[in-house]
Amino acid sequence: MLRSKQFQLSKDTLALLLANGKRDLIHIPSDSTLRLLSEKAEKDGTVAVHWEGKILRMFLVDIEERGRFFTEDSEQSATAFG
Repeated sequence: MLRSKQFQLSKDTLALLLANGKRDLIHIPSDSTLRLLSEKAEKDGTVAVHWEGKILRMFLVDIEERGRFFTEDSEQSATAFG
């Protein structure tokens, strides 16, 4: 189960913002913290994430390869996403 797990990215990564029928690529810089909103990846390999007030789609493999998982007792976990 992935939902609500938080990750900090070690490398810059791209995500997809879907809004008003439009698709925009969003650059997420390294050291950014994001929270997974999906239970599991879709057939296309993407998951929903929350980053800086936006809901984006990212490839799960990008998060797994470029992200560091925060545990519940992590100091950064307590401050991420307010």
